[in-house]
Amino acid sequence: MPIAIRVRQLLSRNRKDLLWLGYVLGIAPWAHRAARPLHQLQRWLVRYQRQRDVDHRMELLRARIARACLTQGDHRVAVADLSPELDATCRPLRSTNEEIALADIDQDGLLSPRFEPFWDAPRVDANGFLPRGRFELTVVDRNGWVAVRKNFRGDKVAFVNELEATLDLKAAGCNVPAIFDVDFERLAITYAYIDGVVVREALAQAGAPIRDRDVTPVRSPIANRIISNRVYNKRIVAGRGLIEDVLDAKTIASVGEGLLAIHRAGYALEDVKYGNVIIEAATGIPYFVDCERALPLRQFSPTTATFLRDRDADKLNSHFGTHLLTAAQLRRVRLGADDIYSPFYAGAGIRLGAIWNPELGILRWRHMLANHVPVPVGGRVLDLGANSGFNALQMLRAGAKEAIGVEIDPAVIEQGLFVKRVFEWADNTEYRFSYVHGSHADIGSMNLGRFDLITAFCTLYYLSRDAMANTVSELARLADTLVLECNNDRAIKRGDPETFIKASLSFNVELVRNNGFPNVTVIERPGSDRPLVVARTA
Repeated sequence: MPIAIRVRQLLSRNRKDLLWLGYVLGIAPWAHRAARPLHQLQRWLVRYQRQRDVDHRMELLRARIARACLTQGDHRVAVADLSPELDATCRPLRSTNEEIALADIDQDGLLSPRFEPFWDAPRVDANGFLPRGRFELTVVDRNGWVAVRKNFRGDKVAFVNELEATLDLKAAGCNVPAIFDVDFERLAITYAYIDGVVVREALAQAGAPIRDRDVTPVRSPIANRIISNRVYNKRIVAGRGLIEDVLDAKTIASVGEGLLAIHRAGYALEDVKYGNVIIEAATGIPYFVDCERALPLRQFSPTTATFLRDRDADKLNSHFGTHLLTAAQLRRVRLGADDIYSPFYAGAGIRLGAIWNPELGILRWRHMLANHVPVPVGGRVLDLGANSGFNALQMLRAGAKEAIGVEIDPAVIEQGLFVKRVFEWADNTEYRFSYVHGSHADIGSMNLGRFDLITAFCTLYYLSRDAMANTVSELARLADTLVLECNNDRAIKRGDPETFIKASLSFNVELVRNNGFPNVTVIERPGSDRPLVVARTA
């Protein structure tokens, strides 16, 4: 389309759209890059405030646990299942809700048993035991179940942080260990034991120099800090080189999904490393442990919350080779006008495609669709000719519960699944958007059920007249509301001149009225050649 026409269309738009476009193109990319120190400052301030409020938070936790007892039925392991002989030894020693210490856990996660026999687990004898630097971990028998007691050694802030985060994440269905007991006086939490392998130990057994006992201690605090950073980076490199030897692709992917679930539950872990992920033996489910540094995202601005999520994702990607999206990654993606049909802005200075095109993507949504498409809050949407899924995703963002896109081009479907991931990253949520590969002319045979809204934006008129009529008749049996977007632009190069007629407003108004949608509303906006037809069955 000639540049002069594009400029005329832009100038005829709502002034707010133009101001927004100026911000997105000229300010946002630089502002979000430069905001890193501000994010770090807010992160420090929130930690400081949480530390000051620790006594109040502890009282809230006491009351919370008093209201709802810690009955956990999802994952627990009996001593008898791991070692019948040990169970027989412990049976006469048990008292209700009393804990019997079975083994001490050292700095590298190795067990030093207090009883023999013991189950098969990575262990160390008393001479080789490496004392833990911060908190004390003990494997215990609690009412016949195997558990791990974490003693915070008087660190009230870490205790409260971890208890708060674990309760919230467990309630949200995240894969963190269940809590058996909380001792507010000793500052200790007893967790369900995860019978599996710590990823750090799996890598160590595969040959990675990744345990703390592999590092020579240094007395100088400054030198120790420098060396610790170097060791940390070397461990990541060593572990990354072997991670695919100890974990299969499905398990690695599930680790990434587990972190996303934690983010969507409202937390950034901050402490993402091999030693804090346990792969449960029977199911292969990854469990995240040690949440004492976790931060609730609700206490941050949206942009800082995204920054914190990206920090977690960067760490997980570098450790496990996952492919979680971050702002830095997305800024390296380049999609031009010919690469993506619907250009969009995802926030944080991230834009893809020719975002200045007023007839497609985000500007079309802002100018016309956002205010006039009757998005059913909590309902189902069917989007015909969904292309890269942008409009379907905007309807989900506006409150729809599920959206299905019908699209015939496999390459565009693949791009749409990427766009879905981008908006899930931007909004820190999961969207129920899926594709059906096929032509909307075959909608009657797809058995998709009923919908609260069907949309067809500039798409039906590529069918024949008879196929358009048949399709609209089928749609009247699937939903009570249909929204069509027409195209009155005569400057478009079309192979078949009849398409101009089939795309016109007058043709589409008669089309829907004669095929099951007699109640018609037409919406036209200045500066747009693409009016909407909102058609209803009654």
